[in-house]
Amino acid sequence: MIDYLSPKGRVLIKNTMRFGALLFIFYNAFTEFHKSLYSVAIMAGLIIIVGCNDFIREKFFRSYMSVWYCLSFIFSSAMNAYFTYKFMGQGTSIYSITLIVDILMFDDKIPKFLLIINFIAYAIPYKIRYNLSLEQIFLNYFGIFIVVSIMRSIFFEKMKAEKLNDELNNANLKLKEYSDKIEELTVSKERTRIAQELHDSIGHSLIALSMNLEYAENVVDIKPEKAKEVINKAHAMSKNCIVKLREVVSVMKEDSSVNNLHEAINKLFLNFKSNEKYKFNLKMYDGIEEETNNIKSCIYKTVMEGITNGIKHGKAEEFNVEIEKACDNILFKVTNNGLGCSNIKKSNGTLGIEKRITELGGSVKFYSENGTGFIIDAIIPVGGKEL
Repeated sequence: MIDYLSPKGRVLIKNTMRFGALLFIFYNAFTEFHKSLYSVAIMAGLIIIVGCNDFIREKFFRSYMSVWYCLSFIFSSAMNAYFTYKFMGQGTSIYSITLIVDILMFDDKIPKFLLIINFIAYAIPYKIRYNLSLEQIFLNYFGIFIVVSIMRSIFFEKMKAEKLNDELNNANLKLKEYSDKIEELTVSKERTRIAQELHDSIGHSLIALSMNLEYAENVVDIKPEKAKEVINKAHAMSKNCIVKLREVVSVMKEDSSVNNLHEAINKLFLNFKSNEKYKFNLKMYDGIEEETNNIKSCIYKTVMEGITNGIKHGKAEEFNVEIEKACDNILFKVTNNGLGCSNIKKSNGTLGIEKRITELGGSVKFYSENGTGFIIDAIIPVGGKEL
């Protein structure tokens, strides 16, 4: 089905009108000169030339900015003036409309120069042969101009609506793409958060569990009661691991909250207390308990990761944790006596520490002193940003 308001539809209407107008002009010429076949043949040839000229203009010179388009249009206007002078009829009137349609309907700007030329060509035969006043000629031409202008307004409004609709569809597609990307990033972020939570909580517990079982294996023959005590402790820790795993997988909590930091850190130490080779020392400023859960949770996870990494990678046996407050900043340090590290490659654990602290507006350094041990040295401003 043809959409007559579309560009193709407009071209079809115009060409149909033009073809019909040329047929009417030939009919008027034949009616006027039917007694002279020579005159009819000449008029038929001129009409064919005009038709060919219009076809060439339509096919090859589509913009009125082209000199050839302008010359072609002027030729068609002049020939229509000649036909009107020779034999005025329906054909010349319709053809006049097609010429106005040609310069009004197919460009955003109206070529005023061509419009003036077209009006002059329209006015001359009516003034010379039919002696109409300029006022009458102008009113006739203006009437055609108004009708075509209304059609032009309808067509261009439709084009604008279609363009806006296309832009809206494109915007909706982009919005959907952005929505899909946001969803993908959200899923990725949540996976990363869950992975970090697994690493922070269960990773620490598994290291502690491994250390206790290894100790129990070594002393089972010489200290069976001590080995049994350690195994019982390991059993309790394994149950705790299952509880933490369920919490992480079900994502029941947005973040782990720490109500009592001193108590939470001591519980971390208790995971290894049964193993006699590990020693832990905690020095903590009491006012830290008044800080937000975000800050206390960050400190707790940093201490937990420091112990886990120290045992797993540094073979450390002694840990010192210092937490104090000075000048509206919380300073905390986790040190161990494990192997030194001159070239620190950040793992998931250290990257997690760094991320949590920087999100609170703080900073952290990782280093070894004199080639031994490992130190996590961090500072968090009081009232730091929310996670």
